[in-house]
Amino acid sequence: MSGDVEILRGDLGRILHERTRGEVDYRFGDRITRLDDDGRSVKVEFERAAAETYDFVVGADGLHSGVRALVFGDESRSLRHRGYRIASFGLPNLLDGRRGAASFCEPGRGVCLTATSPGEGRALLVSIGGPITEEDRDPGPQKRALAARFAGMGWRVPRVLECLKDAANLYVDAIATVHVDRYARGRVVLLGDAAYGGTLGGQGTSLAMVGAYVLANELSLASDPAAAFARYEARIRPYATRCQRGAARAGGFFAPRTRFGVALRDVMYGVLTSRALGGTFERMVRAAASDFALPRYGGAGA
Repeated sequence: MSGDVEILRGDLGRILHERTRGEVDYRFGDRITRLDDDGRSVKVEFERAAAETYDFVVGADGLHSGVRALVFGDESRSLRHRGYRIASFGLPNLLDGRRGAASFCEPGRGVCLTATSPGEGRALLVSIGGPITEEDRDPGPQKRALAARFAGMGWRVPRVLECLKDAANLYVDAIATVHVDRYARGRVVLLGDAAYGGTLGGQGTSLAMVGAYVLANELSLASDPAAAFARYEARIRPYATRCQRGAARAGGFFAPRTRFGVALRDVMYGVLTSRALGGTFERMVRAAASDFALPRYGGAGA
């Protein structure tokens, strides 16, 4: 076996839901609007469902976490923007049925195509830009803005923009990283992108899975959630901080700001993926992803 398995995030979400829905109370289409932590439990108020009380709350609700905002303050305090925007959506495989990925860029804008199967793929569009506002999230205006921003590019970009018109799964955001002084306050703890996220290039999904594994096991070993939260942070923060460096550099890699930057990126990438240095780039990426010794808990772990 190769030792590596690549799973699309949506497929991973479906797998986790299918395996746990018999034991977990899933509630879709709702959100937390208030948290009252009295030191012994947390009262949670929802937008739609009736309020309930829990021993503790785990905020694993993404880069723009509502739980984090309720406990740690507005996201302007914790979200550090990196000067780029991204857009991603599914489309047919535009790499002539081949697997793998290919990219094309000009100063300040770049397009990367990835084949997820012989017939399907995904497009990633990266460009210079500021934070995304709520108004920016409307799919119609966003598609028109993207079409204008990437107009005139060569390669397969015109075909990508044609596919964008009918894309039903468009994801748009700014490249940013999350920075909080600690992962927990009282009986509320942050996990995954809510605690240490990076929009692109920060090992977000795998880092969240590792964080969940560590947090769950630390909670199973401690009678006091605060002690478990502290051990979880002590183990995860150094690794998460290293992973975030990739997110800080991602925009500049996919869409360097100048022609010199584009040329330099192409030369460096060509050298790292050349036959003489075969596998160097892959090993660099793999080293960043696996730079963590998964703890053993009761015989579990690797």
